[in-house]
Amino acid sequence: MLTDKHLQEFAKSGISQEIAESIFHSVSDPKEIAAFLGWKGYQGPPGWLYEGIDPATGKPTGIGQFKPDGGFIFPDGEEAKYLSQKGNNGKGKHDACCLPIPGINWQEIAENHPPIRCVEGSKKSISSMIHTAMPTIALSGVDMATFGRGGQLTPTLTKLVAEGQAVEIAYDSDIIENNHVRTAAIAFGRSLIKAGCVVQIRLWSPELGKGIDDVIANVGVEEFERRSEVLSFEEWLKPKPKKEPRTRNSEDDEDEASPKKPKMPPQSIIANEITKAYKNTLAWRPNYKKWYRYGSEIEGLWSKNDEE
Repeated sequence: MLTDKHLQEFAKSGISQEIAESIFHSVSDPKEIAAFLGWKGYQGPPGWLYEGIDPATGKPTGIGQFKPDGGFIFPDGEEAKYLSQKGNNGKGKHDACCLPIPGINWQEIAENHPPIRCVEGSKKSISSMIHTAMPTIALSGVDMATFGRGGQLTPTLTKLVAEGQAVEIAYDSDIIENNHVRTAAIAFGRSLIKAGCVVQIRLWSPELGKGIDDVIANVGVEEFERRSEVLSFEEWLKPKPKKEPRTRNSEDDEDEASPKKPKMPPQSIIANEITKAYKNTLAWRPNYKKWYRYGSEIEGLWSKNDEE
């Protein structure tokens, strides 16, 4: 069960009570929290926790995260919003998490390797899947998709990715200005490339919201798709050219005095705009050879649609 406080927290990320209660649960018993974290004891606030499932079997992996209400302060003064688990050797243990959402079949994804998305945290993963139908992996942190920066992918990611598969990294909006997040994304992207993946980076303005769940909650999924930008990993790594200051001359005055007739856009741009208009309501699933429409039968979910 979830407390009202926690239900309100998930609602802010666009997660319904039914889905939230199927994945998360509130905990206040220090012994239960300590057992989950692999600690000898726990002296801190209550909170909520979750664990992922194995994409190959659908069974719980036992690996997840705990979020203490208001955060946790370690004896050395370091603060943490989330707490990850420790293994029997006393070292931290982590893995990418698949979370059970209606309409997302992780076993089929592990077998067929469609495009997937990776985000920071469980709430963002669920919001992404509910509203965009994109299989979305929850990472416990920007450096927790691999073992060491640029190292081996975690077990769950290893089962999900394959040669030629598109993987989108959609970290929080601070990837633009936070060097730690940017370098972590670079290391993760290079690990995915080693595995043969086609890596993409999604960016959006911090004004829209920090996480993908915030943006969708603030402006809606259509605006999220329209106002965010997806770059290839190679394009994203290129340094941005500095803009030269523009000098004004007489020709500029003539251009402003004589407005040009608008030109018909190329067909490729028109096709792209049509795609954007229908992208969030109509989708073709190649694995099933079927059309799906968003919200046609059940609000908030994708359902099969007649070909006509």
